[in-house]
Amino acid sequence: MQVEVNPLSLQSIVLAADARFGRTELERDQVWQVVLNEPARILLASHYHGLVDHSMIEVRFRVQGAAQQPFVQPPDLLTIAPSLLRMKVGITHTLEALIDVWVMESEVMGCRYTLTNHDDDPITLQIDLAVDIDRKVQVVNQAIVPLPNPDNEERYMLSAGLFPKIEPMIILEGAHQRDLDQMILSREVTLAPQETLQFRVVHAGAETKSASFHMAEDWLARDWDGLIAKVETGRSVIPMIETGIPEIDQAIRLSF
Repeated sequence: MQVEVNPLSLQSIVLAADARFGRTELERDQVWQVVLNEPARILLASHYHGLVDHSMIEVRFRVQGAAQQPFVQPPDLLTIAPSLLRMKVGITHTLEALIDVWVMESEVMGCRYTLTNHDDDPITLQIDLAVDIDRKVQVVNQAIVPLPNPDNEERYMLSAGLFPKIEPMIILEGAHQRDLDQMILSREVTLAPQETLQFRVVHAGAETKSASFHMAEDWLARDWDGLIAKVETGRSVIPMIETGIPEIDQAIRLSF
């Protein structure tokens, strides 16, 4: 289903807890809001069952040798399905990102980024991930933790802090760099001309850091293509109602 969206009227989309096919854990249920109106970054805001207003995951892209720039093409919403949102972003005039935001279950949310370089020259890109927490309760400081790796390759994950009944961990696939002062995970990628590259981000919010880590690693090991294809079949339950007023049509589709 191609979804027509007026970017001026749509600021964010909520992927709600009761609109998924996966397991629901009410005590640690997290509802995610995808913020679409930022000029140069994708924001993902969560609500931890009344304990924290939101935990804002920020993903930024910066081309090597250039200053941070706004997207040349703002997020274009392609697909809405239960617990799934797909959008396309123009990072530069020749670098495009297809982004799947997927709420797998109450305690896990993931993003899959598919980058394509349409240029005739290679592009080197730095990808940064940070988490900003709006606190209602006292939490411990964030921490960057080495990711266990049998090959002794240096990789990192981010601990978002300690909350009652939840210790979230975030993995940026392939993050070899980190900024301890600003609590940022980073990775650098080079795309050859016409090359496509894919990476994922997983946020798991279980009761302990260890449980969150194992939950995130488990989801990274699964077949996302097959599972997302199953979720997309849920689009058939979303009615195509046309009232003649685009804003009303949009609100009806998103409410489903």
